[in-house]
Amino acid sequence: MSIKKKVIVRLAKKEDSEPLLGFFHQAAIEVNEMLTCLPNGSKGIYPSPEMILDILENHKVYIALDDTLKEGWRTEDGCIIGGMLSNHSYNPGFLQVDWQRKLKDEEVAYWHCLRVLYASQGRGAARQIMSTAIQYEKEAGMNAIRFDTVTGNDNAIHLYDSLGFERRGIYPVYEEDIGWHDSLMFEMSLDQS
Repeated sequence: MSIKKKVIVRLAKKEDSEPLLGFFHQAAIEVNEMLTCLPNGSKGIYPSPEMILDILENHKVYIALDDTLKEGWRTEDGCIIGGMLSNHSYNPGFLQVDWQRKLKDEEVAYWHCLRVLYASQGRGAARQIMSTAIQYEKEAGMNAIRFDTVTGNDNAIHLYDSLGFERRGIYPVYEEDIGWHDSLMFEMSLDQS
């Protein structure tokens, strides 16, 4: 019987910037090599280092850490094995979607780039990142969470469904790194009453 190592999720801090950039770079390479549903393959530019550092400075970056690893993208309390970005910016393709309600951009957390390193997958890190992030977004007063994924990303879609995110439809979206593709939009309303 194997014992799952504990994964700790927290918000990244400014001093995590170097390992954070290394983690997302490695994750972009792995996505390009392993996620076969990408229409044209990632060119490794998403998320850019500038985007990561801007979100780290001005918004939220969630990281999953394993304190038992000896090698990896080390912070003061463990190696980064997963991460996700959250801000108030979105792809223009999001304007097509019939969202549950009309909200101001600052009332919505837009999630980007949920990533878990291949060697650490299957331990629940993605679920822990998202579950923790939902609580943080509620505490920050957000009224909704919105994000998308490429169609065919079945493991991710199953996770999002299981966490209670509502599918809002499939729309054509253009992204610089992969071109035009069909994107499945997700939303969760957060009760702030």
